[in-house]
Order: sequence, then C-alpha cells, then structure tokens
Amino acid sequence: MKAKAFCSLAVLIILLSTISYSQTLDAPKIKGKSCYDLMKEQSECEQRMIFSLGGGYAGYASANGRPNGFNIQADVLYPVSKSFGINIALNYVQFQGYKHTNYLKTADSTYANSYSNPVTHNHINLLAGISYGNTDKNCLLNYYVTAGIGLGLSSQGQIYYKEFRGINNGTYEYSTETLPAESLFMAGVYASGRISFKLSQQFRFYAEPSIYTWTISGESNYHINGGVSINL
Repeated sequence: MKAKAFCSLAVLIILLSTISYSQTLDAPKIKGKSCYDLMKEQSECEQRMIFSLGGGYAGYASANGRPNGFNIQADVLYPVSKSFGINIALNYVQFQGYKHTNYLKTADSTYANSYSNPVTHNHINLLAGISYGNTDKNCLLNYYVTAGIGLGLSSQGQIYYKEFRGINNGTYEYSTETLPAESLFMAGVYASGRISFKLSQQFRFYAEPSIYTWTISGESNYHINGGVSINL
C-alpha cells in the first residue's frame, strides 16, 4: 500500500510540474515576448554593470597661474533600472608646476615679485554619485548625467616666494620665503554628463565633461574626458 501511495504521489507531482511549465510557455505575450522573457530581461538589466576607463584634459575653473593638466579615471556604473544607476569612480589628476612673475615699477627702482612652484600638484579622488538617463545596453546611443559627492587627497611640493629689486640695471634679491610641502584632505561635490556610442554588444566609446568643487581647499576643477566602456 505504501508503495502504491508513493507511486501515486510521484505521478501527481510530475503531472503538476508539467502543467506549470506549460502555463509558463503559454503566458500572455507583450510585443512578442512572454512575461517570463520580460522578467528574465529585467533581472539581467538589474544585475549587469558597466566598467569604464578613460582620461583627458583637466583645468582650473578660476585663473591661478598654474598650467592645466591631465586626469585618468576608472568608474563602475551599476544600473538599478534603465534610467537610474549608482556610479563609483576613482580619479587621478595632475597639474604641472609653474612660475609666475609680477613686476612693479617705481621712479627709482623696479620690484619683481616672483612666485614659483616648480613641482606638480596631484589629486586622488574617490567619487560616488547617482546617474540618470538612458543606460540600456541595447541602445546605439546612451546618455546620462551624474551628480554626487567626493573625497580626495591633494598633495604638492615646496612653494617658493621671492621678491627681487632692480636698481641701475642691477638685480638684487630683496626677500625670499619657502613654504613646506603639504598634503590636504578634500571633500566636495561634482556633476558630469556622459554620452556613449555602441561599438559592439560589449564595448562602447564615451565622451564626458565634468566639474568639481572642493569645499575644504576652495578649488574648482573641470575635466573633459573620453574612454571605453565595457558591459560586464
């Protein structure tokens, strides 16, 4: 009796499984796709990530005499839908050293105030933001804006300040000052806009301008970048 009952139960389970599978295949279709297919695609969209690597031009938003530099950036976009995503980025920026001289002429002499910083100025930034736009990997053109916060470390070498005085075609050093090298913690906000073109099912090319404002150091920088994105 127990064997017969077990066989009957097994047959019932197989029958119910067959009916359930048949109902899944015969589920209502939307634009030629079953609900099962749509749910599967939505799941894939929510789980995939986009890794990007690029770099480009970096400059100061306000004139300070320092030459513009370059930056390198790696970021990961995790879409939570086809319109919104979470963006995490690591950015390295380098500005070259510079020498700037101001002249002040008087009736009997000439003063030349020379401010020189011959070493580079580096930033390392960790950024986190929210992206909004079109992140669908199947589209030929993607575009989205990102806004968020950043933490960074700024470092530079010694800063030299010298004042010269010239009289009767002769030049004499009037005063000099050396400021020590420093490292400065930075916190701020940023915004960017990215547009990318589909090269293949996995690769895309992107262009992206961005602006950064650091609340502790008081600096404002802008970047114009390009690079390659990979659908993971």
